[in-house]
Amino acid sequence: MKLENVKRAIEYRQLIDILMGNGHADIVLHRGKVINVVSGEIYEADVAIKGKYILMVGEADKLIGDNTLVIDIKGKYISPGFIDSHMHFESSMLTITEFSRLSIPSGTTTLVADPHEIGNALGPIGIKAMADEISNVPNHVHLVIPSLTPDCPKLETAGYDITSKDMEDL
Repeated sequence: MKLENVKRAIEYRQLIDILMGNGHADIVLHRGKVINVVSGEIYEADVAIKGKYILMVGEADKLIGDNTLVIDIKGKYISPGFIDSHMHFESSMLTITEFSRLSIPSGTTTLVADPHEIGNALGPIGIKAMADEISNVPNHVHLVIPSLTPDCPKLETAGYDITSKDMEDL
């Protein structure tokens, strides 16, 4: 078993202990309007947070302790982060860092990016440079590997032709 899996299991056990009455949340967002994207409902609820985890959405009074930060957000909306499921940083004419700075305030927490243009111009080196920059932004960014560049191999000229031979390395 990998060490990271053991650490995650310990964290989860600690969260369960708190939910069973053996601890408290770090933060409770109190009386917000929760947007349930599954049911389409909007309802008032608390959101209890411990570290980087949401402990629960609902009545969180039992999770409030002496050191819990309670923030009254009555009338404000709480929503899951938005996911941009297909985008190209290069087409935005922004670096990943700048795109992240602008997208986080709008609620976009996750980006799935196709680095097709950088792959077309610089090949694997450009894609790897983008991957390196991703480690410095707060968004969750997932790069897909372009299946080939250029899009239309005998009609376009590319700086680098990505083929199946590049897949293992990427």
